[in-house]
Amino acid sequence: MYFKAHIRVTFIEYVCRETTLKIPAYKYKIKAKIKLYEMPKGKYVNMRFLTFMIMIFSSFSLLGALEITLNYGKEKGEDFAVLNLKNNHEFTCKPNTNLKNQIDSISCYIQGIPQSGFNPAKGPFFNLSYNMVKIDSKDYMKIEVVPAKDMQVRLFSTFLDLKTPLGIPSGERSNAKSFQIVAYSGVRIPFLDPSYEVKNKDAINFPVTILDTEAPTLGELDVNRRPLKYEVGQDFEAFSNIKDLMDKKEYLNALNAIAHALKTYKNSLFIKDMTYYAIVALSKQPGSDPASIITRAKDWISVYSRDEKAPEVIYYLALAYIKQNSLANAKYYLVRIISEYPNSRYSPLARMSLANMLTAKSDLKQAPLLYRRAYEEAKDLESASQIAISWALFSLNNDDLANTNNLIEKVLKANPSYFLEHAEKSYLLAKELADKGVYALAARIAFYLSQNSEVPSKMHADMLNNAGIYFAQAKDYDDAHKANSLFLHHYPDSPLASRVKSRDDSILFGVDGSNDKKLARYDYLLKTYPNTPIAKKALELKAKVLYDEKRYEDVIALSPLLDSTSPLIANAYKNALMTENDCKKIASITKDAPNDLDLDFDTSMKVFSCMQKEHLYQKANLMFKDKYKDIDDSAKLASWLYLQAKNLYALGDDKDAIKASYDVLDLAFANDKPEYYDIGFPLFNALFNGNKKDEAIKVAKQLDARFKDDPRLLMVHFNLLNLADTKRDRSAIKLEASRILELQAKNNRSDFSPYADFLLADAESDDKEYDAALKVLNNALSKDLKPQDKQQALYKSANIYYTKGDKQESIKRLETCKAIDSDSSFGILCSNALGLQQDTSKLP
Repeated sequence: MYFKAHIRVTFIEYVCRETTLKIPAYKYKIKAKIKLYEMPKGKYVNMRFLTFMIMIFSSFSLLGALEITLNYGKEKGEDFAVLNLKNNHEFTCKPNTNLKNQIDSISCYIQGIPQSGFNPAKGPFFNLSYNMVKIDSKDYMKIEVVPAKDMQVRLFSTFLDLKTPLGIPSGERSNAKSFQIVAYSGVRIPFLDPSYEVKNKDAINFPVTILDTEAPTLGELDVNRRPLKYEVGQDFEAFSNIKDLMDKKEYLNALNAIAHALKTYKNSLFIKDMTYYAIVALSKQPGSDPASIITRAKDWISVYSRDEKAPEVIYYLALAYIKQNSLANAKYYLVRIISEYPNSRYSPLARMSLANMLTAKSDLKQAPLLYRRAYEEAKDLESASQIAISWALFSLNNDDLANTNNLIEKVLKANPSYFLEHAEKSYLLAKELADKGVYALAARIAFYLSQNSEVPSKMHADMLNNAGIYFAQAKDYDDAHKANSLFLHHYPDSPLASRVKSRDDSILFGVDGSNDKKLARYDYLLKTYPNTPIAKKALELKAKVLYDEKRYEDVIALSPLLDSTSPLIANAYKNALMTENDCKKIASITKDAPNDLDLDFDTSMKVFSCMQKEHLYQKANLMFKDKYKDIDDSAKLASWLYLQAKNLYALGDDKDAIKASYDVLDLAFANDKPEYYDIGFPLFNALFNGNKKDEAIKVAKQLDARFKDDPRLLMVHFNLLNLADTKRDRSAIKLEASRILELQAKNNRSDFSPYADFLLADAESDDKEYDAALKVLNNALSKDLKPQDKQQALYKSANIYYTKGDKQESIKRLETCKAIDSDSSFGILCSNALGLQQDTSKLP
């Protein structure tokens, strides 16, 4: 059931006052306040407003009868709501508080099972719901009351009979037949009566009277205060909601509500006002399309040019044109405000906006005149403050710091809340002042804003941090210390905390001047007060100065004496490694570096590579093994795994190295990164030595294809040659030996000769390919061989010549072999073979 009372006051000429309208409604009554405004004779204002709304929840039965009523009202301009819970037997309500001793919710427990319940409800003050619970095997209905966002609640146990005029004392009565829960948005209950507060600590002088009569209604009044025939419709409720959203500066929600209302109530009496609110909301909402403002404002002005809000709408229209950089149109409408509405509050603001548009050097004399007149003609404190700040910014940008100081000082003294109402712009102003060296004002504004901002929050922390910096620059060390201390109190775990603390310590130590002077001071303190907190602090400050001067290795040298948890140490290592490019120095720095350094990818690659070059494989493994496991970029992953695989091979971790190497090859091929193909060489070795010969042979084929004549292939084919020789696979021997000789020839090397030559010659000879075998041996003999190797080549070739029937050439080679060294193993073989051939030649 709903009861609404709507009062429309028109054409009334009374002194401004507040009067009480008593409206009884079943068992309770709300005190509604109506404001009547005096207007100059002959001029009238049409005001529509919602005075109150009462909502009663459906009653339902437990073991007794529970009655729930919810009341909304206003006291001294403050909205409030009261939830009454009344039962014919006692029940319990308890507040649930958080760590800040604020009430998060209120829980009421009523024994019994209800015949019917109620639907959960959400409102601007409360969210109300219930569920059934068991306590000591008994059934209870648990009613949960949760305050809405930005609302506070208080619980009062009340007398069952609310007809008494006495206040309602707060107390910790665990059981009562009646409770009241009050919701309000300020720092205290708006209607708390001081007289009762003295006697009973907290008591409500509550504007509720209970009458048993039915609720009469009061309709709209005309100029003669007679009822008008106007039925309040849903459009009025929608408009009231829009007005409430605008009052709360919830412009985006207001725009959505306006769009819905204009679509739903096309013939509403409030179209003009809702359209006006849409223009205001669009102008206030960041990111709004100026074209939309222009269209709406021009349409509104064409119909309501005589309305009292016309200069305001024209002003927003001009600002929209400025956003569009359509300065000619903007100037037209600003001048129109000044000429047509000279007595409105927007006439001075229009002059200010005209001055804001003057940025050329030729305008430097004209703009201050416009600002000055606008300031002098300002109609209220808010617009005067806005004009003063705009003028101050103009003066600041033109290096008139004296006028800047004068104007901002006036606003700080007369209307400091202006900075809070425009917090973001005010903070930007503080930063601009600091950029121009006006540190004292910058500090005061930043600190004032911080004292009235949400805690904790990123903005609050930033304001405190900068306030400390600005105060210190202004040599206001006491206030600088205050700002720094507040920062450290609220944000001890912030990444900036150590920096703020160091800065604050510098202030307390009173060190001024260059870093050389500071370092000399800190060294003096270290020497004079060894093993004391003063020395510890001096050491930290010294390290900070060294760090700021980018003397990272000096900071690292101090690290054994510093707190091991100091982020300065890790940052010094990090920056030293980022800036150093000499591998030997990098390796030296990393020997004692923390293993969990947060290095960026490029720095990690550089350091990892240098550590490998300097054979710091184990330390590199500790620092980088688990780093960059989730790299999204396949090219970067390939480069990282390449280094990782090489390091694992060096540590003998072939299993993980093989896996990483295969990944590297796949990624290198996919990303066309041939510089990483050579990971195949250690991969081949690991596979070959790990009895994965078939896999190794496959890798060898890929290496041949990718590296063609690379000398590193020699060792690959040498291993394969030995494998073929072990298996006595003549085809494989001929293949691998030939490949080795080919690679040696192209690279002008002889790493595996004449070993490969002799194996190849033997294989050819075994296959009766005598000419091919002789070619290999003769080629070997043409090179600079060791004596024994030369004897072996002569002996083998002599045997082949003998087999072919060329005994003369055979004897000749055997004689040459014998002449080199007749006592060597092959010299003896050559002598014996020569003797046999000579004996055979004497046979008939």
